[in-house]
Amino acid sequence: MKKFVSHISLFLLPIMALLIIMEGLIRSIPNDYSYKKDYLDKYSDSVNVLLLGNSHTYYGIIPSLMQGKVFNASHSSQTLYCDKAIMEKYESNWKSLKYIVLSLDYNSLVANSSKDIYKRARIGYNLYYGINVSTNLFDYFEFTNQSPVKSVERIKNYYLLGNSEITCTPYGFRYIPRKQRSLSSTGVKYAAQHTKTDFDAVQTNKQNLKSIIDFASKNNVNVLLYSAPAYKTYVKMIDSTQLSIIIEEGKQLSQEFTNVKYVNFLNDTSFVEYDYFDANHLNKSGAIKLTKRINCLLNSDW
Repeated sequence: MKKFVSHISLFLLPIMALLIIMEGLIRSIPNDYSYKKDYLDKYSDSVNVLLLGNSHTYYGIIPSLMQGKVFNASHSSQTLYCDKAIMEKYESNWKSLKYIVLSLDYNSLVANSSKDIYKRARIGYNLYYGINVSTNLFDYFEFTNQSPVKSVERIKNYYLLGNSEITCTPYGFRYIPRKQRSLSSTGVKYAAQHTKTDFDAVQTNKQNLKSIIDFASKNNVNVLLYSAPAYKTYVKMIDSTQLSIIIEEGKQLSQEFTNVKYVNFLNDTSFVEYDYFDANHLNKSGAIKLTKRINCLLNSDW
């Protein structure tokens, strides 16, 4: 039996050593999560406008087209819990912060802080931001979430071919692909994906949102909450009760706090078919249009 265990150990040790080396190599490859964390580590004290939220901000607001030093700290499927955690991580650093722009969308208040964050994002927050969004041990390793072939491919692409995995611009915005996806099928798909049958997470998300606003109020920071535009094929499929929770929360917060403004772009007809990548995301044309609207709101009377 001892010989058997010894033989198994001798067989497994090289494999374990290889996996550890591969894990270390992959973790050292810069990505959008590590890039944004490093940027905020260095420059959060000089940021004037902090953009937070999910993919609507990530793909929809272009910092370089706005006034002041603007940074887009959003990510795809980023929840209000993550928004709050990013803000709190640099709580003592926001010395120049004047505005927080935060997406408050159809699924923002019903999203579960861990279940509704897709796998790649969970790894991003857990490993690179140091924000714990999952209790699943596998969400703390790169190699357990992709095939060995994919791991080798990533190592080869970065270390041998010099290909970067950073997809965002220097100020955190990510350009979406040019080719438009079906507005009909993606409207059905995303509406179903974002609609919940229970509202268990609403109170927790309201508290996360309130924490962001409380911090802003104490530090003379204005908060612009916005519901992003969506194409009609998405809008017609969503649940009116779930939508009303978001809209009412936005309106209530703007009435309760003098430093909060809420704007609902969901049905804004100035965003036309040409402005969408899919039924729930703007393309470059739409992002330019939304960015200009947001910039004007920040520079208008509060």
